[in-house]
Amino acid sequence: MEREDDPEAWKELGWRLVLEHDLPSPASFVALPRLVRLAPRSSEARGLAGKILERSAGRHGCDGLLANCADVSR
Repeated sequence: MEREDDPEAWKELGWRLVLEHDLPSPASFVALPRLVRLAPRSSEARGLAGKILERSAGRHGCDGLLANCADVSR
């Protein structure tokens, strides 16, 4: 996905990273730093990163996992 823009691949990745009932999967937090690095040149990466952040900020108890992503993206 970094080399070729494939809408179906982005759709599949979205289903795997944001689960039913809008819950982020554990893999979302692993993927988030990469999505942030891709975001300047990929609207799909920006959109998916935004969905993960939006769902993580909910009442699902993801704050600790999100906090651990801060150092990874540097």
